[in-house]
Amino acid sequence: MRRLLAAAFLLIGCSNSHSDNADAGSAGSVDAALPADLAGGEVSTVYPAFKPEMPQLTNMGGPILNNPKLIAVTFPNDDLQKQIEDFTTKIGSSSYFSAVTAEYGISGATAGTPIHLTEMAPASIDDSAIATWIQGKIDGTTPAWNKPDANTLYLLFYPAATTITMGGGTSCQDFGGYHIETTLTDGSTVVYAVIPRCAPYNVGVLLTDIDMLTAAASHEIVEATEDPQPDIDPAFSELDSDHVAWTFSGGAEAGDLCALDLSNFYKPTDLGYVVQRTYSNVAASAYHDPCVPAPTTDVYFNAVPVTTADVDMGQIFSENDTVTKGFMIAQGASATIEVDLLSDGPTTGPWTVNAENTALGSGRAKANLTFAWDRTTGQNGEKLHLTVTVVGTSRFGFELFTITSTLGKKSYTWNGVVQVQ
Repeated sequence: MRRLLAAAFLLIGCSNSHSDNADAGSAGSVDAALPADLAGGEVSTVYPAFKPEMPQLTNMGGPILNNPKLIAVTFPNDDLQKQIEDFTTKIGSSSYFSAVTAEYGISGATAGTPIHLTEMAPASIDDSAIATWIQGKIDGTTPAWNKPDANTLYLLFYPAATTITMGGGTSCQDFGGYHIETTLTDGSTVVYAVIPRCAPYNVGVLLTDIDMLTAAASHEIVEATEDPQPDIDPAFSELDSDHVAWTFSGGAEAGDLCALDLSNFYKPTDLGYVVQRTYSNVAASAYHDPCVPAPTTDVYFNAVPVTTADVDMGQIFSENDTVTKGFMIAQGASATIEVDLLSDGPTTGPWTVNAENTALGSGRAKANLTFAWDRTTGQNGEKLHLTVTVVGTSRFGFELFTITSTLGKKSYTWNGVVQVQ
């Protein structure tokens, strides 16, 4: 599957993650009928009090770019050209880059000689035409570009006047960037990322033109190094089978898994440009904030539903045996599930939880599930209980939901799936 930046600062992406609470059918805190054997737990000073299996990015067997060479490609009269090339030169040796890529086998990135195009960018272009255009620059007897090596990553920075389409989506409306590969006539592969020029966006502070570019570029650079051939030979592109439901909350590559939280866009002091934190298997396995590098002052907390069934999601995947962990609830029926609260240290107090339907594909989530909590606050060691009711007809035989935990300005999410019997 082609990979797009689910850019939170654009409020767009390859799939929408949550609907508004009013449409999600969240019932808030009500007195749900609980089975007698469900206890509420108690606040614990053991961190974390519970140790569930955490989502893990898995290598599907494809290659990675061990030592990526970043080549910035810009069009004429780009007033951000110098900043783009400075960013491209600095990111590979930054503390940020090693923090987000080292565990996946990537040693660091270097900048190749930038390409300054003399041709003007088109008013609009589809990715299929971009691929053909790149092939034309490299193939043939008198190529305009040197042939890339196995670690080369082209970063195509288009001007604001160019509209890019890809997979039915439109730049700066449906995606903030993407990475993909194309094949030359000799069978070799060219890896590239496309970064459109999107308008500044206010996320509490204004992200300027260059902020938007480097945030999107960092996301795509990380993903392209960890999964350079997503269409033909994917690498770190999927989650483990027990957490397939997470795929539908914006994507399943390292950048996608952290793009929907605005606090994950920041400016490292040793880099000086805005970048995005991305997903770490190591941090997740240690029950810390999986979006790294996480601020050292943050305490990670979450609310994790205790799964009770194997759920078949084969109807939406090409494979017929896509089974993941979740719940089974009959059409029109309800089930009460245990939700365990955990944190990796003491929090300033209880956090608030909310459950809502998760969109499947583009558009808003249809409220096929409703939710009722026994209570909506708690902290490490406590157990909440969520009654889930199937009120609508399921198109694919399953429904997705998201539990969001919020304390102050910080939120974390957990994704679940219900198979409708």
